[in-house]
Amino acid sequence: MASPIRKLRGQTAGQPSKGAASKTVPSKASSECWLDIYEAPFFGGRLRRVYGPGTFRRAVRAGSLVVGPNARIVPIAKGAEVTLKPKQLVADLAKSGLADKLTHFQVVYAETGTEK
Repeated sequence: MASPIRKLRGQTAGQPSKGAASKTVPSKASSECWLDIYEAPFFGGRLRRVYGPGTFRRAVRAGSLVVGPNARIVPIAKGAEVTLKPKQLVADLAKSGLADKLTHFQVVYAETGTEK
């Protein structure tokens, strides 16, 4: 039985492989439910977009984050009571204190207008 947890290496969820003949077209939910992970603080370095909903284990270096307009990021760790809301920016993950809490997380669909 395959694990429901996806690792973030190379190809991200919902994206076709480089040699794929057809393109993967994300649904409306997944096209607006995503997390951008930048390698460096202040949105620098390589960018990886992870489409949700889904459960992920961060296996790439992360310096900053951008949460999609219909996504919430929920850490899966003991004592991690932080949830990132739609359109939230984290410019420096290390200084925010979230780096250790976001090694295993869920990208959850959050309908626009339901978050405060």
